[in-house]
This record gives sequence, structure tokens and C-alpha cells, in this order.
Amino acid sequence: MQVKPDPPAGSRDGQADGTTAPPGAPLDPLRRLFGERLDALAGGVIAAEIPLTAEVVNRLIASRLIRPDFPIASAEVVILEHDSFTVHLRPRAPIPLLRVDVQIDRQPDLPAHPVLGLRWALRGLGPLALLAGPVLGFLKALPPGIRVEGDRLWVNVEEILRARGLGEIAGLLTRVRVTTNERRFVIAFELRR
Repeated sequence: MQVKPDPPAGSRDGQADGTTAPPGAPLDPLRRLFGERLDALAGGVIAAEIPLTAEVVNRLIASRLIRPDFPIASAEVVILEHDSFTVHLRPRAPIPLLRVDVQIDRQPDLPAHPVLGLRWALRGLGPLALLAGPVLGFLKALPPGIRVEGDRLWVNVEEILRARGLGEIAGLLTRVRVTTNERRFVIAFELRR
């Protein structure tokens, strides 16, 4: 087995999707051990489950989404059972706290349909729901891979991974499942080489 040195920063070598791997890309340690194309791992399967608590999810939301120019002052996720969760949104506008109930109702089917489907609904606003429309306008400016169509939220797992420089991992994914269990999100996945 010949181990090739890591490609120089900015090189396009080794990326299945043609994108540039950032220094310290996730598969670099495996490349040093098994070779640039990871051929020695052919037939290998990695399966794992990652539990994410509400604390971790809320910290991620606060660090990445909440900004002074954002119409939402704060957001808190409460994870429930049966693949559901509630998001408490505190708008900057003078309207009450918004409670958005979300149900995961479609799992990705890789590789044909790498999209997680969720259904959402505003709870307890009655006629005030008309005032919430402008506040929820931020849903139109979501990051790549996430889109809203009416009461549906679609999360394209492959697009999200590629947007974060993990396109090579997206090409190895054969299964992804997101559920809620014991007040945690559980992300189960399988990678095959």
C-alpha cells in the first residue's frame, strides 16, 4: 500500500464532487492510513447514531442564526417524543412569543431522495397569526439545502453537507434517519465505501 501525501491546500484532488477540501477535511486521517482514494476500505460500512440534546441544538441556533438584523431575537427548541419538537420564537416585533410545532414525517431515501420532510404549524395565535407573517419572512432566506413550501420544511442532507465542505461524505451516505427519543434528536447514518 502506498500512502500519498495530503494534497496542498486549495487542491481539487480527492474530492468526489469536484469541490475543494478544506485543510483538515474529515477523511484526511483515513487517507493518510489507507491511501488517497481509500480503495483499501472498499466494502467497508460505518453505522452510527449521534444523540443531540436540546442544549446543543439551541446553542447551535444561537451561534449561527440569531443576528441583530434578524427578525427573531431568540429561538428555543423543545424536543418531544414521536419525532416532533416545538420551536419557541421570540420576535423583535411587538407580538407574542410564537410557538411552532414541527413533526418529522418523511425520512431521506438515499441516494434517490436525500430530503428530510417536516410539517410545521403555528400554535395558539388565532387572528394574531396574520401579524406573524412578516416575522416568519426569514424562512425565505434559509441556508442552502433548506426550503419552505407552505406548511412544509424540506432539508436536503446532501446539499447541506456539500455547503459545509463535506461533499465527499455525502457521496458515501447510504442511510440517514432523524428521530426524537428521550428529549433528544437522534441522527442515525450509514456510510459505505
